[in-house]
Amino acid sequence: MQLYKGHTALSGFRLQKTLLTIQAQCPSVTACSAHFLHFVDSEQALSDTQASCLQNLLDYGYQDTAQELSGQTLIVIPRLGTISPWSTKATDIAHNCGLGLIKRIERGTLWTFSATQALKQTELDRIRDLIHDRMTETVLTDSAQAEALFQIAEPAALEVADILSGGRDALVAIN
Repeated sequence: MQLYKGHTALSGFRLQKTLLTIQAQCPSVTACSAHFLHFVDSEQALSDTQASCLQNLLDYGYQDTAQELSGQTLIVIPRLGTISPWSTKATDIAHNCGLGLIKRIERGTLWTFSATQALKQTELDRIRDLIHDRMTETVLTDSAQAEALFQIAEPAALEVADILSGGRDALVAIN
C-alpha cells in the first residue's frame, strides 16, 4: 500500500464550524485540520512517471495556506470491508489514464488536533464521534492500520433457519 497526502478536505468555513463543535465537547482543543489521504493498492511499485501521473490526479481539494498543525491525529476511512463509490470512480479514472497497475484507490481524511494539553482517550472518543459516520466510516489511529482496507474476506457459508417449523428458537440457534 502506498500513501499520498492531499489538500485540505474542508473549506475554511466548514473546518471552523467543526472546530467549534469539537470545542463544545473538548475545550482544550485549540485548532484542527483535515487533509485527504489516498491509499493506493497496486500490483507493483509505480514508476516515477506513473507516480507523478497519479499525484496529478490526486491534486484536488482546497489549497491549504495555513501552517501545518502538529498534535494528535485520527484517520477517517470508509468502513472496513466495503468499497466506497469514490474508490470505484477514482480507480476507473486511474485506469483510463494508463495506470492499470493500480488495483484500487481509497480516500480517507487525516484529522489533526492541537490542544493545550494531550487529549485523553475519553476526549478522543468524543471527537471520533463528531468527525465520522459510524454507519459508513471507520476511525484509525495510525495509517498502517489502513492496510485492512484492501483485505478481502472470504464470505461465510449460507446458513438457513427454518423459522416455519422452529420459530424463534431456530433463529436463536443459528445466531
